[in-house]
Amino acid sequence: DNTCAWQHHLQAGIGIKLPTGTNNLQNADGVRLHQNLQPGTGTLDYLVNALYAIQKGKYGASAEAALKISTENDYQFQRGHSLQGGLRFFHARKWRKWQFLPYLGALGEYRTPDMEAQEEVDDSGGLAVFAMAGTEVYWKQMAFSIGCQLPLTSSLSNDHVTPNTRFNAGVSYLIDTKKNNLPLPFRVQMPTTPSIQTKN
Repeated sequence: DNTCAWQHHLQAGIGIKLPTGTNNLQNADGVRLHQNLQPGTGTLDYLVNALYAIQKGKYGASAEAALKISTENDYQFQRGHSLQGGLRFFHARKWRKWQFLPYLGALGEYRTPDMEAQEEVDDSGGLAVFAMAGTEVYWKQMAFSIGCQLPLTSSLSNDHVTPNTRFNAGVSYLIDTKKNNLPLPFRVQMPTTPSIQTKN
């Protein structure tokens, strides 16, 4: 009986970010634009993420983390490495064939300073902490999500960058759910790619 026993779930993943975006845009005089104005980073970066979740009955919690290891591009510029971690508490509800998963939690994002010619770039990197709330909705093999992240504190780019409130929404299709005995909330929760934005 899944409503009485503790259920645990662990997910982990690795990946790479390919340098598909242009990294050599120039102005009318043929001068290369600043790195922050380039559509791409021009680097091959490495991604690692993990999620642990626990649930008993209708209540549960999950902890998640995502790491991006950046490399140097052809112009001796390297974005800072970034780490994102979050903790959320959820309450599963069911109505007919619909399952609802409202949640509350906190999210932290940290990025090391950017590097140029192996020297730290001034006013880059930093830390930001957000409170988050939202809900996930499941119907048959479809999953819908909507959420909000409210900034609590930050020190991005030595306080030259102020994070705004974030809103997100998503739709997922779950494959082969009948063979998965885990609660539905565990099937699509994975950390997002770190998303700190800085300016120089």
